[in-house]
Amino acid sequence: MRAVFWVVAVVVAAAASAQNSSVDVLHYRIELTLPASGSEIAASAELTVRPLVVPLQTLVLDFGGLAIDDVTVDGAKADYTRAGEQLTIATNKSDPFRARIRYHGAPSDGLVLRGNKYGDHGAFADNWPNRAHYWF
Repeated sequence: MRAVFWVVAVVVAAAASAQNSSVDVLHYRIELTLPASGSEIAASAELTVRPLVVPLQTLVLDFGGLAIDDVTVDGAKADYTRAGEQLTIATNKSDPFRARIRYHGAPSDGLVLRGNKYGDHGAFADNWPNRAHYWF
């Protein structure tokens, strides 16, 4: 029983540490264009964000290896930097705002694009526990 509790505690602690305590994401809108074949996607992720730290100077997101085409905050081009799998967007916001990231590439994890048993190209998302950041 103790081993099970310890494993559950570690999983819960790991999930909690992945969260950003300076914001409350109110809504996600993911637009995804899947290829007819191959594994390269084109997508955008729009987040409606409420700052919990005011003013919020930067929005820090987990974002794995895909190429970024454009980043906007409330429709205006925004400055951003990337370090490893972290995307930092300049915001300087006190009120709720929308951040949009347009990107493309072949996800290395989380989204599987391949043929199904009928030979049709399909997609399967495996996002647990933290694989979603590889494709949105």
